[in-house]
Amino acid sequence: MAESRAKRMQLVLSLTERQEKDAATRVEECKTLLIQEQEQLQQLQDYSGQYMEAYADKSGTLQVQERINYSSFIQRLTVAIDEQRFKVERTAKVHEQALARWQDVYLRRKSISQLIE
Repeated sequence: MAESRAKRMQLVLSLTERQEKDAATRVEECKTLLIQEQEQLQQLQDYSGQYMEAYADKSGTLQVQERINYSSFIQRLTVAIDEQRFKVERTAKVHEQALARWQDVYLRRKSISQLIE
């Protein structure tokens, strides 16, 4: 009887180890995506800064239509930056949730390992 219980616990442990591995993989995927989203935000912010400098340098020589075009593009760029910032925040939350899930599974696996020993 004790042997079958040990086999069952070993099976539970192996399933939990698989869950832990899957959760760790998910954390890494989320972290990679978060870094990519942060880099994209930084690129947009850098581009916006460069564009604004170019606009400031040319603003005295621009025609009315060119000013309208610059202004319109700056507005669209600002919207894109705001949307990207929101994506970074949302991705950070998903990463935090994945990390919390991994921690839960890790603790469960550790408890089961200690129970078996």
